[in-house]
Amino acid sequence: MRHALVLILALVLDGAPAWAQDQPAPAEPQEQQQAQAIGTVIQFMKAGRPQDAIVAADKVISYYEERYRKGKTFVFSARSELESLAYLMDVAANQATAPGNAAVYSRNWGDAYHLKGYALLELRRPTDALAALQAAVGLAPRNAQYLTELGQVQVALRDLAGAMQSFTRAEKAARDLSPPDTKTTELTRALRSQGFLLIERKQFDLAEKLYRECLELDPADRNAQRELAYIEKVRQSGRPPVNLDALWSQAVRQNSDGAAQAYQRQWIVPRAADAVPTTWPQDKAVSACLGGAGQPRAAYLQMVFTVDAAGLVTDAATNRSDVLDECVRRETRGLQLAPPPSAPFLVCSEYARVRDREPGNEVITVMGCGPAPQARMCKLVNGGMPRCTAR
Repeated sequence: MRHALVLILALVLDGAPAWAQDQPAPAEPQEQQQAQAIGTVIQFMKAGRPQDAIVAADKVISYYEERYRKGKTFVFSARSELESLAYLMDVAANQATAPGNAAVYSRNWGDAYHLKGYALLELRRPTDALAALQAAVGLAPRNAQYLTELGQVQVALRDLAGAMQSFTRAEKAARDLSPPDTKTTELTRALRSQGFLLIERKQFDLAEKLYRECLELDPADRNAQRELAYIEKVRQSGRPPVNLDALWSQAVRQNSDGAAQAYQRQWIVPRAADAVPTTWPQDKAVSACLGGAGQPRAAYLQMVFTVDAAGLVTDAATNRSDVLDECVRRETRGLQLAPPPSAPFLVCSEYARVRDREPGNEVITVMGCGPAPQARMCKLVNGGMPRCTAR
């Protein structure tokens, strides 16, 4: 599925229509082989073999990188002729500021990077997954699926501004170019992803608008129904929100002290995979409140715990206003820790869900605060205590 830049320039100058239907050109034998290789990657993922999936995906990536990257200013990977045309029109329109030649290839190239990112997440390597998904988006900057996946990893890595930008781009890409058979799925996912972040910002009116559009597109969208119910419950509760930003800033300042850092390392330093879990309050909160069936499934959560001079957790606050906040408070107040270096001592932690999974089988990140926060990649299975490794 290659197109010369001169073709698109002729179409732009003539004002003539491109393709009447959104159908890819017939695949060459080499492309068919790479499509089969992508199928092998998918089978490895389904079989729970992410490392083998990465090896297989890298072979597809090498095939395209070695044959088609050299000598071209811009290369793209597209799912349809319409998407191909959009990329070439972008290049033609920007020749004055970004001159160069361009070619478009099949979706296999982008899919290989996308699936590699998926496999890296399975291996709890979100930073590497980010690089793979950025490569996928670089090849297909108007692929809504890639953009939403990129945003989810950015959430996990605490780049919330970048995530919102990716989700917004995904929405536009889905409206403009997603194939008809996946358009509703990709558009509603992009809208819900934005809604998650808007709720965390307590911008409920904007979030509600997005979720209601999801229901217009798909009346059976349970995720949108659940989030709308949550928004309504928050509005009816009338409980004044905690100024978590102020608490968080105070905790960051307190945790910059050397004695405070040494105190936290005593508890937070991650142990070997599958070792005895820690008993830090955020681990208790994650296991009890964020992984159980029926619990709200926040994409991002901030928590601050107050510890008294005797090491007793006396209070907890979150950026939520629902039963999730109530659960964190209930499960963590009364936990006994070692006496802190000063009191009251504030422990702060962030949580992000890396991938949307069924409750009871979550892969998450947990990070403290301070000048050098300790990041961990954790797996929570069947509501047990998280098993965490350093990231």
